[in-house]
Amino acid sequence: MKKFKFLTMAAMVIVAGAFFLANENCVKADVLDDTIIEEGVYIGGVDVGGMTEEEATAAVNAYVEGLQEQWITLVGPKDSLKYQLKDLELSSKTSVAVKEAVAIGNTGNMLKRFKALQDLEKEDYVVDMGLTIDKQLTGNKIHGKRSKIDIKAIDNGLKKVNGKFEYTAGQAGNEVDIVASVNALNDWIGTNWEEGIVETAEFELTSVESVPRGTEEELAAIKDVLGSHTTRYRDMGSPNRDINIETGTKKINGIVLYPGDEFSFYEYVVPFTAENGYVMDGMFQDGETIMEYGGGICQVVTTLYNAALKAELEITQRFAHSMIIAYAPPGGDAAIAGTYKNLKFKNNYDTPIYIEGYCSDGNVNFNIYGKETRPSNRVVTFESEILSENDPDTEYTLDEKQPIGTYEVKRTEHIGYVARFWKIVTVNGVQESKTQVNKSTYRTSCAKITLGIGNATEEQMATLKKALETKDDDYIKKVVEELAKPVVPEVPDTEATTPDTGTTTPEKPEAGAGDTESSEGSEAGTGVEAPETGASENAETGNDGN
Repeated sequence: MKKFKFLTMAAMVIVAGAFFLANENCVKADVLDDTIIEEGVYIGGVDVGGMTEEEATAAVNAYVEGLQEQWITLVGPKDSLKYQLKDLELSSKTSVAVKEAVAIGNTGNMLKRFKALQDLEKEDYVVDMGLTIDKQLTGNKIHGKRSKIDIKAIDNGLKKVNGKFEYTAGQAGNEVDIVASVNALNDWIGTNWEEGIVETAEFELTSVESVPRGTEEELAAIKDVLGSHTTRYRDMGSPNRDINIETGTKKINGIVLYPGDEFSFYEYVVPFTAENGYVMDGMFQDGETIMEYGGGICQVVTTLYNAALKAELEITQRFAHSMIIAYAPPGGDAAIAGTYKNLKFKNNYDTPIYIEGYCSDGNVNFNIYGKETRPSNRVVTFESEILSENDPDTEYTLDEKQPIGTYEVKRTEHIGYVARFWKIVTVNGVQESKTQVNKSTYRTSCAKITLGIGNATEEQMATLKKALETKDDDYIKKVVEELAKPVVPEVPDTEATTPDTGTTTPEKPEAGAGDTESSEGSEAGTGVEAPETGASENAETGNDGN
């Protein structure tokens, strides 16, 4: 990069220098717009000698633009990250650098300019380009990939064996120091790319050892049940649902949370795939029941939610189901769906806690252990309050492809509710406080039932339509059951004489005795008594809880 130049009239300049030394401020040289940068001046790796300020600016910008496509590999303790420099928003201080380049040999008194030119005779002058990355952006990118590049420490923990806790030793880790790494990376890029394009580059991120948390003494304090809850799942759904509940419960069992730790249910139970132990079963989605891997997992999260409430942990995120479920009162449930519905809570105790989850005899159980610090005379209970209720009508569909008397339930009914869930604290049997835990809204979902009308007679159709007009679900079902019965032909009422004996058949009974006509107030041909006018609609739910 060394450039040579020959100066003329050097002696004249030296002689004149004596005059300017006497008063160096008496003569100044201003930099003009068309000033040419001296030969031997570089901005980073860009030779700007002989250029104007405008030309030098364009040259440096073009160089920086060319760097944007270059790749850099950031090496972490466990894995690496690869980015183009444009991903890190590489930029330069072009304007400042160009002005400094123009000033060399063109500003200051005569002696100062002469010295600058003389120095250029011996060695090139390189101006710092000021290459830099967006440190905040780069730090965020590295932070978002910590799980990939860090070797996380495994905390010391516990496992429960034969009803007793046993200490388990953890393992040290190695984690990236983001602040130190970003600062070093910024300096490294400025040093290595200022003077030329580096086709491939690796940079080792700064890392520090992370040590396991928890001593044997700290973990030994975990011995008291802070909160416990059980729900029944056997015989509430399909065998597949049972499998999903048992699989999800095992994934939560044995977790230790240290003070301040936040638990996320989603992170421990996903993915919902066959490879992760789940099978297909029904779950709620937008008011409908659909088949998905992991159907039934919401009973696990609901049971854990109630145990956490009783342990008085800090609930940081909880969502209600879209529709009411059978295994918890309104407000006492918790749902999980995708990444938008999750249960999270924090350990707000000063000591670690241990989450135990297991299934036995068709029940799912959660116990939260820790060090009890609450007074023994303080009792916490929870109460559900229904604010409003919306009972939907049933939707009936007539199907000519199915025979008369067919009654097929396509979807069960869900009553809509708005409810509040309360936490009640009593001390020595006297209520001390009553606070709202949540307010939950559950959607209405009408039952959908298909009724067969294939080969129905006019009389049967008239009977069915009249039953549907009542909107009484129980009555409609009874009418359909009667219509499903085979029609028994009437036996003619005749009198016959037996020649051999002379005996005759019994006479037809008088009207009213053994009359086969339908009684007053019943539907003709069914023998089912019609409901009284104004009879209330059936209000039972048909929950297919998730």
